[in-house]
Amino acid sequence: MNKIQKINTTTFRQDKVINNKKIVDAIIGDEKQGKFFPRLKLKKWDNEVNFSVGIVDDEPDVDAIVVEKDDVVEWEKGNMIAKFYPIDESFSDNYYRPMHTPEDGAFEMNITLKEKPETNVVNLSIQTKGLKFYYQPFLTEEEKLSMKVKRPLNVEGSYAVYHESKKDNEYKTGKFLHIYRPRVEDASGKKVWGVLSIDKDEGIMSVTIPQDFIDNAVYPIQHTTGSTFGYTSQGGSEDSLDEYMAGSVFTGAAGTATKISAWIRDRDSSDAFRCGVYTKTSTTAGTLLTNGISNEVTDDAVDFNFVTDFTFPANPTFTEVEYFLCVNSADSGSAKTFPYFYYDVGDANDGVRKTMSYSGSGFDASFSGATSTNRIHSIYATYTPAPTFNPAFAHRRLLL
Repeated sequence: MNKIQKINTTTFRQDKVINNKKIVDAIIGDEKQGKFFPRLKLKKWDNEVNFSVGIVDDEPDVDAIVVEKDDVVEWEKGNMIAKFYPIDESFSDNYYRPMHTPEDGAFEMNITLKEKPETNVVNLSIQTKGLKFYYQPFLTEEEKLSMKVKRPLNVEGSYAVYHESKKDNEYKTGKFLHIYRPRVEDASGKKVWGVLSIDKDEGIMSVTIPQDFIDNAVYPIQHTTGSTFGYTSQGGSEDSLDEYMAGSVFTGAAGTATKISAWIRDRDSSDAFRCGVYTKTSTTAGTLLTNGISNEVTDDAVDFNFVTDFTFPANPTFTEVEYFLCVNSADSGSAKTFPYFYYDVGDANDGVRKTMSYSGSGFDASFSGATSTNRIHSIYATYTPAPTFNPAFAHRRLLL
């Protein structure tokens, strides 16, 4: 675990480092202020993007107590206690946790109300840079009955947060973090879900607690923001690859692909997978890229491996056009336990799906009439950028 360190009298920091590489900076407080502000700021990709959330208080240091102990920074004032701390292990409560552990850890901002508040809405201020927020809706009755789409209880009503324009290579799927739906608990152990709402333009993140719970709770109540921020590239929902290929749009760059990585939940020893790259010709059609079919990956045992890397027999060449990165699979077993492909709900036309047989190469030479979806699938490409040609430099060489 990367410990929280005090960097001055008003600010604390945790640098999330994995394999000697800094993943996320977490700042508790405000680096630019001469007093402690109960805020959490998360920065990634050398501060290319960041997210800050904190208590709404013009004078947060007046009559406030700030303590740091055992990797927890605690701020207390009036009726409110705010605790900030990292999470590096799986959530212990299966009812509350996501279906996966964020691979880069998580951070929690836990708020306690010592007595009944005047309102059932807790408002926090937010500031963002270079990020786009996607609300994750509740499953429909049709989706629940199909039993193919799975979305954990705390992912319903949550927000997936992505880089507003970049993915692939070091950006992976472009996902920055996931802000999970809050659950509130009183002193007697009674629990209830809150309603999370984020207005990026207004700079407000709010949690609405059911009024009946507020009126009848045994105080103190805690986790009223439920602000669990998971650093992850993986989507919060999953759907069965039931005899169709699925994927999402990405904009290529001039270069050579070396692999594709996809988050898949494998369910059976007979599962087999391939990735395919299609040049996008419309939101529902594509043409297979030359050398765009990956090597096959199979599984010889039942397991729950999530991220899988797919290499190519011959590495394909990307140009600066739009592509579909897709996964197709087969299950030759009698149980037909198709694997699941992870995703977040995004914007219209972010994804595509098409019934496609896995026999032969696993992908058709082209497709049309597919279903356009709003899914940002958990898949990305790793590629080597093409060398940049500098005419001025070439001219100088000729002169020599």
